[in-house]
Amino acid sequence: MKQRKIRAWAMALAMAACLAPLAPAVAAQNQNSSAQQPAAPQKQNAQKTYFGKMAKLQNGKYALVVDVKASRGYILDDQKAAAEFVDKKVLVTGTVDPKTSVLHVVTIKPAF
Repeated sequence: MKQRKIRAWAMALAMAACLAPLAPAVAAQNQNSSAQQPAAPQKQNAQKTYFGKMAKLQNGKYALVVDVKASRGYILDDQKAAAEFVDKKVLVTGTVDPKTSVLHVVTIKPAF
């Protein structure tokens, strides 16, 4: 019983440490909320499907964690849809904004 509690705390700490690098992306998203149109048109990113685990960050936003070891993930623009899948493995189809690392969601569905 005690080992389970220790493992649970260790897992929670590891997850928090892995999600901490996502905080700059959230800050950048908040700062760029009133971003201006670029002078030259940019290429549209092709839609891709991303696999990962949905997580709720300390600031209350939802993110897709795609690589825990490398601390990689994306903040989702559709927070309502993301809330339904918290702590579940999902497939998210959409495009990533390269400047803010925000994943613009087209669809979210359970992975398995």
